[in-house]
This record gives sequence, structure tokens and C-alpha cells, in this order.
Amino acid sequence: MVSFRELVREYERELIGPVVLGEVRRVCSLRARRYPPAVYARSQVWDEQSMDDLVQDVVVDRLLGERQIDYLFDVARTVDAWRALLDRQVRVVLARRRVRTVVDNLLDRARRMLGGWGSVVRSTALGHVVYSFSGSGAQYEPLDDRRVRQVGELVRVVRRRLPGRGDRAPVVYGGRELEAVLGCVLDAVPGGVSVRDLGRVFGFVLTDWVPAVLEHDEGTAAAAPAVVMDPSEVVVIRTTAAELLAGMSGEEMTIVRGRLAGLPDADVAREVGLSRPTLIKRRRVLLDRLRQAAEGLSEAGREALVDEVSLLVMGEGRFQIGST
Repeated sequence: MVSFRELVREYERELIGPVVLGEVRRVCSLRARRYPPAVYARSQVWDEQSMDDLVQDVVVDRLLGERQIDYLFDVARTVDAWRALLDRQVRVVLARRRVRTVVDNLLDRARRMLGGWGSVVRSTALGHVVYSFSGSGAQYEPLDDRRVRQVGELVRVVRRRLPGRGDRAPVVYGGRELEAVLGCVLDAVPGGVSVRDLGRVFGFVLTDWVPAVLEHDEGTAAAAPAVVMDPSEVVVIRTTAAELLAGMSGEEMTIVRGRLAGLPDADVAREVGLSRPTLIKRRRVLLDRLRQAAEGLSEAGREALVDEVSLLVMGEGRFQIGST
């Protein structure tokens, strides 16, 4: 039985050693075998080679490349909590393997939709087909990583549909939802976007779609109705979430992270130096603050605000809303 102290010692000594690697392989095996290999593996079966491939992606791309290994040890205080967080990292990697077919499907629909909008002009710039609102007058520039993140953050909170079981390329957005997404993108980028730009934005947006996609495949999530928010409400949500995050103290951030990670109240209380009853009171204050900030938003907007704050606090986005 691996102890949390043993994991911490190895992390401090060599970041990822045989003990951590063994845990990664164990979690990968438990998680991946619940999902069809034709969709999530790079082969038709979950054999030793395909499992090695998944382990490498988790370690190299997610834990080291995106420094999520630091996040695991910053947040977790027990083996069970650490394994739960690691399981989430595995689900992120698995979902990214599925994104390609989902993005392809979205791009085909986006081309057809934009081609039918009288307010959209189709032109060619730098060898790319570019879509922009007529009369914008701005010059096209390919989206760099920073702009992809900014535009992705703008549209990320538009409601997405849970996939059907076994659906390799889910719809993701209904017709009105996709209209809202494309309208937000073109508003945010006056110079227009190419199909490649849209593909990068969709790829970024779908990264945080992980729980909905994978948990639904397990049958643990119920299908939710599609809801479209007004683009102006999306901007309010982004601004409000950033303000809430900026107003949190270090202690409050730890309390929220602990709750989101499912850590026991006693462990979080020890971390921040509070009694358990005091911790619960502080958490209620934070919840009241969130409720007050959500006043005036639609039901979908209130849910999106909670999601947005959760993602920022847990560090999934790797940057803050409005960052440059």
C-alpha cells in the first residue's frame, strides 16, 4: 500500500519516479478500460501497447508538460484525494483524444452556417479562407495562442450538449447554440477567422468539456437540455468570475479548492488553521458571495458562473480571464 508521505518524498526528490508512475499506470488502467478503445485508444483494443501510450500522454503532456503534477501535490493531502485528482487528469487526456472528430464535425457545420449568413463576408487572406462580418474593415491576422485562449474563454460558457452513449462525434452545440458561438467569435475578432482558427478555438473550448463527455459515457450523468445564453451575459459572467477570484484571499482559495477536490473538511481545516465549524461558516460566506454576484443572471448564467469560478480556482485554464 502506497502512503501519501511516500508519494510526496518521491515528488520532492525526482518529480515523477517509479512510485508515482505506478500510480499513473494503475489509474489509467482502471479508467480507460471503461471506454471503447475504438474511440479513445489509438488501436482497436486496450492492450499493453495502447495502455503504455496513454500513460506516456498523461505523464509527458499533462503532468509534466502542463505542470499538473505540481497541482496534484499542492491540493491533495491524502492518498485518496491525490488519486481522485490524478483520475481527473487521465480523463482530460482521454477526452482530448476524442476532440479531433468532434472538432471536424463542428467545423463542417460552421462552414455551412457561416456561408448562409448574409452579414458574413467570405474572403481569402494569407492563403486562408476567412470569415468576417461585412463592413468590419479590420485586417485578418491568424490567431496566436493568447488570442485563441481569449476567444475560447469568451465562448466556453455557452451551454454544450451531453453526447449520446457511444457517439464518436457528438453534436456539442445545437443550431442556436452554434449561432451564438460563431457570433461571439466574429464579434471578438473583427479581422475575421479562418477555419484553422475556428478549429483551434473549438479544441480549446472542448478541453473543459471532459466531465460531461466521459462521465456521460459511464452512464453517471443525465442528459441536460440545451440552453443558449445571450452573448452579453457571457461577458458579464467572465467579468464577474474574474472579480470574485481577485477578491478571494489565499485562505478562501484553499477552502474552495478543498471543496471542489472533495477533500474532507477536517483536512482542509487543518490546512488553513481553522476549526471545522469555522471552516463551514467561512464556506457559507463564500457561497453567499457567489449567490449575490449571480443575482440578475439567467438560470443558465448562474450555472455558468459557478462553472467559470470553479475552473479558475482549480487552475484548469492555466491563466485567468482577461489575461494577456
